Amino acid sequence: QVSYLTLDLSPTFQRVVNDNFCHAVQIADKFHVIKNGIEAVQAIRIRLKQEALKLQREQQLLHQKNYQDSKNNYLIGPKMKLSKGFRPKRLVNGETAAELLSRSRYLCTISPDKWSEHQARRANLLFEKYPSLNQAHQSITDFREWYKAKPADFEPFTNEKQLGNWIDKAENDPNIEIKNFRNLVINHEQRILNYHKHGHRTNAIAESVNAKIKEATRQNKGTRDLDFFHFR
Repeated sequence: QVSYLTLDLSPTFQRVVNDNFCHAVQIADKFHVIKNGIEAVQAIRIRLKQEALKLQREQQLLHQKNYQDSKNNYLIGPKMKLSKGFRPKRLVNGETAAELLSRSRYLCTISPDKWSEHQARRANLLFEKYPSLNQAHQSITDFREWYKAKPADFEPFTNEKQLGNWIDKAENDPNIEIKNFRNLVINHEQRILNYHKHGHRTNAIAESVNAKIKEATRQNKGTRDLDFFHFR
């Protein structure tokens, strides 16, 4: 009698559903799909940050070596006048590359139309310096635009064609994280398409209740009054 089920991308969950609700329509939960896309962009940002920190560390070691050489009287030739402290190169907004990547965490999770003026300026500088991150963010933004709820009379074939075009475009993305997310979309393509085919069903209510339960548990951790805990 169960007509549909919204589920996350856990293979264990899918196995349980296949065994016990074999006639129900399976719908991939939108929240979990989008979350995986955002995590792919964040993984790229973190990888670029680590590369920037590595470069900064190498520049600092080189500066220390040059400073020691400038104080060595046994070395023949002109010597550079260097300060003892290392000052990393800063961008036009006064931040280092690593700081720029660290402070861009939130703007990489939202669409460009939701950026504030300050975030837009930072994003322009970030994506100009790291075009691969720009391409990844644009790819996930396009996917989120496709995932938005469609009108009831929207042509299903057009919807599937648009998703297929996104999959083909993501195949040429230089970031391995986006290719991994693309593979996830392919593996769950039918469940993702069922979101539009069956009335935009989501796990939103269940996720909201679960969040409230976790918050109540966190606030009452270690409580001795179990009756009051159950009341909460």
